[in-house]
Amino acid sequence: MIFILILSIISQILCEQTHEEEIKRDYCQLPDAVLADGVSATDFGTTGWNYANANNWDEIVVTCGGSFQSPIDILTSSATQEAIQPKIHYKNKASDVAYEEANKPYTKEYEGEYSEIDVTDASGLIVRYYAKQFHIHTPSEHTIDGKYYDLEIHFVHQAIQDEQQDCNKVKNTLTVFGLMFTESASASDYEVFKPWFDQNVTGEVESFDLNDFFQKMTDTTYYHYNGSLTTLPCSQIVNWIVFYQALPISPSQLNQFRSTFTDSTVFPLKQNNRPIQHLNGRKILKGTAITTGVAEIPNLEASYAFLVLVTLVMNGLFL
Repeated sequence: MIFILILSIISQILCEQTHEEEIKRDYCQLPDAVLADGVSATDFGTTGWNYANANNWDEIVVTCGGSFQSPIDILTSSATQEAIQPKIHYKNKASDVAYEEANKPYTKEYEGEYSEIDVTDASGLIVRYYAKQFHIHTPSEHTIDGKYYDLEIHFVHQAIQDEQQDCNKVKNTLTVFGLMFTESASASDYEVFKPWFDQNVTGEVESFDLNDFFQKMTDTTYYHYNGSLTTLPCSQIVNWIVFYQALPISPSQLNQFRSTFTDSTVFPLKQNNRPIQHLNGRKILKGTAITTGVAEIPNLEASYAFLVLVTLVMNGLFL
């Protein structure tokens, strides 16, 4: 009987874990593009939008001429202290849930679904987002005190709709972390970047912890403002959190990224960064992210089953 009970508990634990992986989340919708007069599509290329006509994207999509556009130049001296500091700690991605390379002609991008993270929205509301994709821009799109960096990675998080959160109350559907990188001869290659260029791998990232990037930082100062997507349709739905400290990137990996943008008709300077946009009176907030000592909330049912199993073992019921 005891053996059967133990098997039942183990089965419950496995079922809860499987159920967790199979959850389909309802994400807050992103707005459709508002096309300018005479425009029927927003395709990237020589006949559509590209980085040669980046100063005229508002002639393709109306939103790109909005007042709260991104990227911006972040003037650190004008930033005001943010009241609530975000806690950044992602659950390690399950080994059987891969991030896959997306076919994007204007960047290098991985798509998938990572764990949730809580972020303070523009209204001061704490909103739950899930990491959905990350992509690169070279050189950086944001500048800090007028300085460009060699590479900027955007970690894109999307808000969800469920019994605990109403999308109608979420001001910004997306939260994007911007991480800067500077070329360094002493930097080691990042394993997570290799599938983009290694012909011997599948193009999937099967072992990757987003925490790695933040744990490499000795300074987690960030700047937070309300802005937009930096590619079409330039929707003004983004909490931007741009980190101050740049991480190192090896010359070989940086050159691999740069070699992606060789078509001068759409990447005239072999770059995929949108020009700096006007701040237009927006407030820039400053804070320090908490990246250590932050724990995941466990699955209650699975944890309860595990505790029962441990209790049985501690009481000698295996004997």
